[in-house]
Amino acid sequence: MAVRDELHAAGMSIAYNVGVLQVGGTAPLVFTTLLDTTGSPVSPAYSMVSVAVVSVLAVTVARRGFAQRRRSYRARSA
Repeated sequence: MAVRDELHAAGMSIAYNVGVLQVGGTAPLVFTTLLDTTGSPVSPAYSMVSVAVVSVLAVTVARRGFAQRRRSYRARSA
């Protein structure tokens, strides 16, 4: 079952923009709070590292799921 190109593009753009809104929209507030709370100028870097780690984990899980679906699809079509 194929998805129409327009629907696929809309779904991808919504997912991308929600992610940007959640991370990018709250970043100034989080960074300012970290600076005020800890007093350390490197505290925003820790926040960025934690977001990067979560992103790498999400990509790893997504790739494994995609590989499993691809193997399942190939087994059914063979």
